[in-house]
Amino acid sequence: MSSASVWIGETEFSQQRGFDIYFKQKLNQVGRFEFSCSDFALSDSDKLILIPGKIVRIAVNNTIRFEGYITNITKDKANHTWRIEGPSLAGILDTRNTRTPVTLRGGVDNEFITATQVVQQAVFRFGGFTDTGTTGWTIDTDGDGFNTWLYKYEAQSVLDQVINAAKISGYDWRVYLDDGSGA
Repeated sequence: MSSASVWIGETEFSQQRGFDIYFKQKLNQVGRFEFSCSDFALSDSDKLILIPGKIVRIAVNNTIRFEGYITNITKDKANHTWRIEGPSLAGILDTRNTRTPVTLRGGVDNEFITATQVVQQAVFRFGGFTDTGTTGWTIDTDGDGFNTWLYKYEAQSVLDQVINAAKISGYDWRVYLDDGSGA
């Protein structure tokens, strides 16, 4: 029998504290998670960390299988339960947009623009995500993807920009949390 638990930082929600755990993650999609907590089983410190924006890790048999962040908490006073839900970490890229159409041009020294550069510009320049510090993002690739002389960013989410570059290149994409273990 498998056991599942939810981790928020160093705090584990298992059994009566975290039950009805559900998550769905597919390649190239923004996954979803949900779990419930009994109001009676939550300490005051537990209630302080169950807030929108907190990163959630779901472990099955002590192996992390899902990473996401809390977007919604519903408190059912009649049943004394909290329902916590949210998207996978890829959903963070859907929170920021490229505002106006911009064209990224190549041609300097006859060099092309690559899919990797398109994604980097969307995430760091237009999305405003940082690549330094403890909240820094990295983009790992297997090759550069497509080559082009120009690429036009339309006013859409950073996630859509990443998806478009991956589709054109025939690549898969995934957003994951680096725990610093190097594995």
